[in-house]
Parts: sequence; structure tokens; C-alpha cells
Amino acid sequence: MAYEGNWRDIFQNWEALCISYPGFLEHVVAKFLNTSTMDGYNPYRLFNGSFDWEEVDPEDPFSGIGYWGDHQIVYLLRLLEALNAHDPKVLEQWLEKPIFVYANVPYRIKSLAAIFKNPRSSLEFDADLSNTLRKKGQREGHDGLLLKDTDDRTHKATLREKLLIPALVKLSNFVPGGGIWMNTERPEWNDANNALVGNGLSMVTAGHLLRYLRFCRKLWNQEDGSTSVPLGEPILELAEVLLSIFDQSLKEAIACTQDDSNRAKTTCALSLAGERYRERIYALDLAKAKSLPLQTILRLLEKAEEWLEISLRAAERPDGLVDSYNLMSYTDPYKAISVERLYEMLEGQVSALSAEYLSSEKAITLVDRMFESKLYTADRNSFLLYPDRPLPDFSDKGLIPKEDINQSKLLERLIENHDTSLIKVDTTGRVRFVALLQNLDALNDQLESLSRNPELALLVKKETALIQSIYEKVFRHHRFTGRSGGMFSFEGLGCIYWHQVSKLMLAVQECFFRESEAQEPDPKLQKALGERYYKIREGIGFNKTAEAFGAFPNDPYSHTPAHAGAQQPGMTGQVKEEIITRFGELGIRVREGTLRINPQLLRREEFAKQTRTFEVIHTDNSTESISIQANELAFTYCQVPFIYRLDKAAKVIKIEPRTVADETTSDSYTELPEAIYQQIALRKGQIRRVMITIPEAILLA
Repeated sequence: MAYEGNWRDIFQNWEALCISYPGFLEHVVAKFLNTSTMDGYNPYRLFNGSFDWEEVDPEDPFSGIGYWGDHQIVYLLRLLEALNAHDPKVLEQWLEKPIFVYANVPYRIKSLAAIFKNPRSSLEFDADLSNTLRKKGQREGHDGLLLKDTDDRTHKATLREKLLIPALVKLSNFVPGGGIWMNTERPEWNDANNALVGNGLSMVTAGHLLRYLRFCRKLWNQEDGSTSVPLGEPILELAEVLLSIFDQSLKEAIACTQDDSNRAKTTCALSLAGERYRERIYALDLAKAKSLPLQTILRLLEKAEEWLEISLRAAERPDGLVDSYNLMSYTDPYKAISVERLYEMLEGQVSALSAEYLSSEKAITLVDRMFESKLYTADRNSFLLYPDRPLPDFSDKGLIPKEDINQSKLLERLIENHDTSLIKVDTTGRVRFVALLQNLDALNDQLESLSRNPELALLVKKETALIQSIYEKVFRHHRFTGRSGGMFSFEGLGCIYWHQVSKLMLAVQECFFRESEAQEPDPKLQKALGERYYKIREGIGFNKTAEAFGAFPNDPYSHTPAHAGAQQPGMTGQVKEEIITRFGELGIRVREGTLRINPQLLRREEFAKQTRTFEVIHTDNSTESISIQANELAFTYCQVPFIYRLDKAAKVIKIEPRTVADETTSDSYTELPEAIYQQIALRKGQIRRVMITIPEAILLA
């Protein structure tokens, strides 16, 4: 009823909260969609009254602007999957209804040419629009901040349009063989990689985008194939252009992942299509709606899936892991774009396991390779965000190699003249660039200044490219990732980030259920995935002693650096993932509006060994003490007590919901039908208890 926070924290917490309050799911999804933007992103902060964006404050060196775009895909996907499982009719009813709106955030993404010129500066802040919106917000409330057409009417959209836009925008930023281009002045997923903005490519988002497209295609495949769907003309045009680019043979798609020239051609074509789309919507070219055959959309999604999967498979590393992030580099981006691989990172493994393109065998192999890799730290029995590695001593940083100085007549001349405008010789005779040259722009300004010296003008003109090359060789700014490349705490080198470890646990659990709920599940693969799930789980803090964890094990902590125990206590994202995985362990599986119990990941040791008392507070605030016998397990779901009872003789799961009117007899089910599930999910108070008989043989161990 009252909330305030940044976009990703709000929605990740709501995903876990909606397990216990699924009746809120449609409202959470609507809130998400109604505060996304038409150019495919989302504002910075969200609160129950409205939303907010970042502005540059000249007095605050940490202020800035930027779109958060990664969560636009995966958080929306997870909420959509949950809502569709809870009540499939909702999304079907929303598909063609123009009931959604857009946030009007006063940013404008620059042209492709401008982004290529300086990829770290891709946005323009429209201060006039910001002032106008804030004034309208004061007069009109939340509605004043929404996107309007040229007649100042709030622009409306259907669910299909809302789901298409972030997918199409991400695809317009796709670099074959590299990932999704991170070009909106904000990192994706991990703030410790903030320096990847501009040159970075995200395989993490590529994996989640693949799963998102498959969800949309499955949702829309249920419709009549001859259907035509209305879309705003700019969206329709973008979809058609993207299809024309992706509608190539697999051989051509593979060539784009391997050849710099083909990659550049495809990247530029995709990006220019995105630029054209932005130009139209920024000009408020919104009103015209045209029909596009549904089959065209499905064809686009199918072809885009192929391209993404090809790139994801190309991201497989010799060590058996997969790439998380890459770097793009170019001299002339219209002719050739190369992709440079970065070091191994945990996020990419999580995304690959979650993306639903790996077979169970490959998922098992990937987890095994992780335990053999430099990501695994045996002393803490868990996984680092990035491998630890030695860094040069402070006194050895920033040195210009002697051979590079010998190549440059300009640098030699400056040393002879004791000129410290560009470089400086220290007391040991070693040479560095002067401290004022904090980036390439500052270097270029200084070179321009030197060019006004008649004695140096010719040398500067001749050697500018050489000096720039030496500068980049020394500082490697292009390959700098942020904290993950040069710090040893706060998600830095050698650091466990517990939220990402819990994400890994969830991804492996999802692989387990994909196998166990397949048409022909393989018990051996299922068992192997379950074992690896618990192997990862054993390293989580609550399994450790306080001495080993360095803190109270049951409290959530942000991270554990190599040199200390757990750090930064608080309600971290780890809690969200562990709520989801715990309900997964208990076998709560909502599918197609029904409640299925699949406790195959549950372990025998969880069940009571002797009689215990379970204290319950019901939805009407009445209390009850329930006696739990040996071989039983109890928990509440949506505030209804669920009691599992092991039975060696049972062959199938038997579910017995007991109502307020009759707590002793009831019908039994193998899964709870929609009417009874909705009674529980919406906390109607009619279902007083659910008794479940479980065959002991189906448990993991």
C-alpha cells in the first residue's frame, strides 16, 4: 500500500511476495507495464504515487542519468510467468485491450553515429521536458507524467505492444556473437561492472531475452494463426525491418558471430532500425495503427531465438564455462566490429542455466565445470563473482614501457625539455602520463594544446595516433570493468556476492523441475541435478557456523570478501531468491491455474522424527496449534497450513483440502483444481488445512 525504491529492488521483492499473495500478481504486472517507456526502458525509482528519473546535479559528482534496461526483460518475464501460471485468462484478456500507458522519462537516446563516436555518452537529458513534466505532475498527479500524443491525450497500448517493445529494442541492440550492447549509461545486472557501459556486450541479458521470446511465442501460438494484430506504425515498421534482417539462413547467422565485417553489417542494420523507431516516437508519431499478421510476429520471434541461441553457444569457453560479458571494439564500425572476451564471471553461468536452451546433460556439465573453475572457492565452499587475481603494486601502475617511449620522438623531446604537460619522470627514472590525463578526452585536449607550440606541432600531428595507442596500452580503459577489475570488496575480486549465488541455486532448481516435469523425465538426470542443487546450497550462509560465516548465519548479508567475513547486513536480493527456492523445495508448483505438489526435490531428513506442535495464525487472525507427527512436515502457503505425510505404501500424491465446515472428510485430488486453488490464493478463509500424502519413494534422498 506504500512503497518506494529503485525499480529493480521493488520488482524483485514483489516476485517473492507474490508467491504468498498471488492475487496481487496482475496489479504488479500492470504497475510494471504502466511505468515502462515507449523507447524500451524504465525510470529509475518507483513509488505508490508515481515514478522518478535521475537528473544531473552540478553540486553532486555522483549524480548522473541513465536507463536501467536489463531488468525490463527478466523481471517482467518472471512476473508474467507467475501470473500466467496463477491465472492464464488474465494475459489472454489483456492481449488486444488498449488499457496500458507509458512513462514519459525526459531522456533521449542519441543517434547511432553519435553513440559510435562516444559510446559512454549515449543519452541526452531534456531539462525543459523534465521541468514541464514535474509541473504537470504537481497539477495532475501521476497522469501528468505519462506519455501524451500531439493532442495531449494519454497514449494507450495493448499488452501485445507492451511485450513487443522491450524485446524489439533489445534486439535492435544485439551484436551477433557478442550479446546485447550496453549503451544506455547504466550497467546491466552488476554495479561492480559499471565501467562496461558503452563498450560492453551482455550475454547475461541475451540469455534472459531468449527465454522471454519463447514465453511470448508460446503465449501467442495459442491464437488463430490467421489473426492480424493492430500495432502502432513505428512498432510495426521496427518489427518488419528486424524480421528482414534476422530472416537469413543459419549459415549466415553463424557467419555474423565469427566475421567482423558481417557482424558490423548486421549490428548497424539493427541499430539503425532502432534509431528510426526512436526518431518517430520522440516526434510523437504515435497515433496511426496498422495491422500486422500474427504469423509475421511469430516468425520474427522464432528467427530472433535462432540468432540468440547461436550467439549463446558461441559464448562457450574452452574451460567449459560461458561468457558473461564481452567488449566490442572498432576503428570504422560500419566496416568491422570485433568482440573481445572478458574473464569468467558468475552471472553468465546463471543466465545460461536459466535461459532454457541447455539440455539437462549440459546443465549438469556446466555446474560441474563451475566447481572445477577459478570461480569456486573451496575455503568458503561457494562461488566468486569473478576469479581472484593479483594486481600490480601501486608504484608499478601507469608506467609507460621504455620501448614505447623509444618509438615516440614527441615523448623523447618532452623528456629532454623537462616538459611535464603530458608525461612525467619519477625519482627512479620511470615515466608516467601526468595525473591530469584521467581519460582519452583529457589526453586529446592536452595534445591539442601542445600542437599550438611551433616546435612540437609537427610531431604532435604525426604521432597523435601513436600517443593515443600508448595511452590505451598503459591504462587499458577500454577493458576496464569497474570494481570487478580493481577492488577486493563490495562485489570486487575474490568476493562472494550472495544474491548471485542464490540466483545460481534458483537456476539449477529450474533445471531440475524442467527435467522432472518433462514428458519423459530421466530419473538419473533428475537425481544428478538435485544433487548439484544441494551441493550449491550447502555453501549458503545458513548452513555455516557463525565462525565460518563471520556473522549470524541466519541473517542476510550482501557479500563476503576474501579478507573478512560476511559484510553489509540487510534485506538483500538473496532473501528473494531463497524464498522462491524454498517453496520449490517444498514442491509448490502453480500451473495453468491449478496447484500441483511436486516435492521430488525435498529430502527425507526434513520430516519430523517425533511429535511437534505447529502454531498457525489463520487469515481471520484466529490461532491454532496443530500436532505434527513423526514422518510429517508442515508449513503455510498463503496462510493455509499444508501438512505433508510420508507413506511408504502410497503410489501417487493424494491432496485433501479440508474446509472450515468439515475438517475431517473431504475429496482427494492429485492436484488442486482451479476453484480450490483460488480459494487458497485469494485467502478466502474457506480452506482450513490441506493434507498431502506423499510416496516416500519420490523424495530425492
